[in-house]
Amino acid sequence: MVSVVSRFLSTLVDICLLRAGPQQLPHSSSLLVLCLIVYFSLDVALAKLSITFVQPVAFALFDTGLMLGFAWFMLSFKGYYSRFTQTAIAFSGSGILLGLVAWVLLSWQVSYVDSQQAVALPTLLLLVHMLWNLAVISAIIHHAVSITIYWAWGVTLSYFFIYMIVIRLMAVAVS
Repeated sequence: MVSVVSRFLSTLVDICLLRAGPQQLPHSSSLLVLCLIVYFSLDVALAKLSITFVQPVAFALFDTGLMLGFAWFMLSFKGYYSRFTQTAIAFSGSGILLGLVAWVLLSWQVSYVDSQQAVALPTLLLLVHMLWNLAVISAIIHHAVSITIYWAWGVTLSYFFIYMIVIRLMAVAVS
């Protein structure tokens, strides 16, 4: 059991380091549900730290739903429905690992803001983190849909801009 968990976590780390793709993950619905529960919970915690204009649970539902919808939509273009579970595990699993890093960086940034100290370093690290997160998403798309990395970056940036537009609309709707 420990070796299975260790292998799974090692594969997620390799995905985050751009050395593996979703095809190396197990095809398990129960593992997907577990990853989604942890991903959703971490999303709620991150929203409590960084988003003041919307309820954390509503944000987490939006984020998780958009991720799953995007994975399904993207895979449906090539008819790769059987890849959905592994792709969703890759998105949510890497999202958990990268989310933990974001949680540390956001906590650091919030602690600086409260004490009126310079927030430049944690803010810069959050920007680097965001770019790395986009690179990981792009690599997952590249492997899952079997497209070039350039097209994968285009799809990733389109997803990111749609995500940001909806977040902005949510902020306007609440205010």
